[in-house]
Amino acid sequence: MMHKRTLHSLLIVSFIVALSSTLLAADAVIVQDKPGLLRCVDQSATVTANIDAPISALEVVLQATNNTVIENVTVTWNLPAGVLTDRFIDLTQYPLIRFAAINTSGDPSEDYGAGTGRAVATINFRTKNVCSGTVDIEGAIWPSAPPFGVIQTQFVDAGTGDIRLAAVTSGTISVANDDPTVGDITGGPFTILHGTLFQRTLTATDDDVANGCETLTFFLQQGPAGMTVVGNTLSWTPTGAQVCQYDGDIIVGVRDNCQAQDLSAPFRICVTNNPPAFTDVPAATNEINYGQTFSYDIDAVDPDPGPYGPFYNLVGWSYPQTPPTVDANTGELVWDTGLDLPFGGVFNISVAVNDGAAICECAPNNADTVTFQVTVYLLQVHIAKAERVFIGQPVVVPVTISDISFFNAEIGGFDILIQYDNSAMILQFADEGSFLTDCEWEYFTYRFGPYGNCGPGACPSGVVRVVALGETTGGNLAHHPTCWSVEPGMELFSLHFLVSNDANLECQFAPIRFIWYDCADNGLSSRDGAIFYMSEYVWDFAGFDPGGDPIFTDITGLDQTMPTLTGAPSPECDVFTQKGRPWRLVHFRNGGLDLICADSIDAVGDINLNSIAYEIADAVMFTNYFINGLAAFGTHVEGSIAASDTNKDGITLSVADLVYLIRVIVGDALPYDKISPVAARITYGGGIFSVDRPMGAGYIVVSGDVTPTLLAGNMEMVYGYNGENTNILVWSREGNSFSGTFLRVDGQVVKTEFATDMGQPVVAKVVPADFSLSQNYPNPFNPSTKIDIAIPGIGVEWKLNIYNITGQLVESFSGVANDEFQTVIWDASDVSSGVYFYKLTAGNFSDTKKAVFLK
Repeated sequence: MMHKRTLHSLLIVSFIVALSSTLLAADAVIVQDKPGLLRCVDQSATVTANIDAPISALEVVLQATNNTVIENVTVTWNLPAGVLTDRFIDLTQYPLIRFAAINTSGDPSEDYGAGTGRAVATINFRTKNVCSGTVDIEGAIWPSAPPFGVIQTQFVDAGTGDIRLAAVTSGTISVANDDPTVGDITGGPFTILHGTLFQRTLTATDDDVANGCETLTFFLQQGPAGMTVVGNTLSWTPTGAQVCQYDGDIIVGVRDNCQAQDLSAPFRICVTNNPPAFTDVPAATNEINYGQTFSYDIDAVDPDPGPYGPFYNLVGWSYPQTPPTVDANTGELVWDTGLDLPFGGVFNISVAVNDGAAICECAPNNADTVTFQVTVYLLQVHIAKAERVFIGQPVVVPVTISDISFFNAEIGGFDILIQYDNSAMILQFADEGSFLTDCEWEYFTYRFGPYGNCGPGACPSGVVRVVALGETTGGNLAHHPTCWSVEPGMELFSLHFLVSNDANLECQFAPIRFIWYDCADNGLSSRDGAIFYMSEYVWDFAGFDPGGDPIFTDITGLDQTMPTLTGAPSPECDVFTQKGRPWRLVHFRNGGLDLICADSIDAVGDINLNSIAYEIADAVMFTNYFINGLAAFGTHVEGSIAASDTNKDGITLSVADLVYLIRVIVGDALPYDKISPVAARITYGGGIFSVDRPMGAGYIVVSGDVTPTLLAGNMEMVYGYNGENTNILVWSREGNSFSGTFLRVDGQVVKTEFATDMGQPVVAKVVPADFSLSQNYPNPFNPSTKIDIAIPGIGVEWKLNIYNITGQLVESFSGVANDEFQTVIWDASDVSSGVYFYKLTAGNFSDTKKAVFLK
């Protein structure tokens, strides 16, 4: 509004300034004539100007002389871009119409140059619903008050600033009714079956109809008894007395709101009606794969023809899937099965064709119907997605036929190649599924590593091949399968994994996917071997929707270079091979392991899962684990394991975790991020353990049932025999530490684990404290025995000779020491029973012991 007031003020001021020098020039404003317009239509009249000399402003004032003819009057500018850019339109005093434009920048380039027929504006309007009428758009004076001058149609000279009055050539707008024209009923004379309904849709043209303010009324001018016109339909059900031909012409007419009318050409009627009949339809049974489109151009012929059509439509669809579409005019049927989630099955499809004749009691037949069958095949093989998988625990992942599969053919074998994340899981073995066991298939195997036969050779880490055959060779001596058909939900096989105990894997998804090294991978064979069923789609897990359901993404064909995770490449795999005719049918859906988050089980440090972390009860339960194993955790094994990684090094159930747990309990430390291991030297000799730096805990496993002695002060010791080994834990619930000599125990050391007094894991191996030669075990023995030797230092040459009772050398072992314990195995199968002596020589050390061999 401020812009309009500004323009109005500037324009009027310009006119006032130049008022004393008004000129009479050859300027003119012309309003376009618009005669004979239709009713209720949007129209426009252009306003042009003849400009005698360039102007810097113009103002046009018009008025409509008759308000009964037009309405909805608006004005739009037609001025060129960049010309008289400050513009104003005022319709507040309608039927007065005023618009003005001015160059307010002072830039001459915005002036409007001289010429005739120069574009100015367009007056837009809508004709009213009147049968006739006229309105003139002519020049006028805009009401104004002092100090402003007369507001009328005028220009401002660009050079002098003088006002130049412009003449107005009025435009006349007239409205006239368009008379209707009725359409002739062609194709006669007609014949219809007696007693059947004859109907025709009456048509007419009237340009006023499209404008929404005209209503046409059809009527029967002349016709037989019983014939009626209702709306635009001519109807007649002839009686027996009217068989053959009505003795007279039939004429219909149309009339509009202005009472103008038109009559049709006469026609005659006899009676009959034959329905259309199909001439080209699909086969009775048809087969496609899910995701493909079934289409067919169905054709029919109507021998009448008419009264309408033929029109095609789908009838009798009762399935939840999106139905096929049928083009009503052409009969083209299209069914895109990929519009729905994967499905399969047998579907009956019915299509009707009709000629549009009304169905009545004595003429019931106006259509033909065809029904055919489409079988949608879907064979979906998917790897299970295991939820809430605990680290460090075994897990079974089934590979199954989806419960929405539809596949009525028999298979004789499959060859599946699977890739898994070997940083998160280790494959233990594969096992037959219910399909193989229930059908008693003969052959099942799996291969991985150097014998996996992936591509040209070995499988890389994390790839396994699973093969099964329903073997039929071998005659009566062999056992043959009892069934060959896969059913929805059947398990083909299962993969047994051991999940890594690396706590850094928590909350992650470890994928397990199908992989292709060649075209024969991930295929199933028909029972006779003639057809090779291969990948059509591959779906990858992509997260969860807001409702918590898994989302799978189509990754088919994204990588066409083998090895690939996106299916057998096309077209190189779509060829006949010795494997049989390839048929892209199978949908493969990948899976994997959802590794549980530790904090969803319990907080770190809360070993006993009582919601209180880092308390002495947690330390007691943790120490019991080292003696009694996982049984110490009762019914919450996984939770306690997850809570045990107190030093955040990614390794659960370690002595370093126990030490750091105690440090937090006694207040010497706070929980902190992952820490690095340190090096230490652990020595063992003469039954004595020593360490060269302070330790917070030591865990030693010794073969057999032994009794240890604690030598370190301020420490505690617990131990227990599990039927095979003695587990010993040296620790302190007060957070004390030990170094130097700390434990006496006799026996073969099976395992050691240490943590510093700061809770850091220790990287070290137990080395000999001095030279020693152990008594052989077992003794007596048959036929082999173990002899342990300990040689401190690196590079020391040693020799172990075995003599019989007469002093003859019967066996000799030698080597170079590497600061370690070593075990020599003596197999006495080639000697006779008796007493033997064995002697160790290393540097200046020498020792001899006796062994008894009894066959």
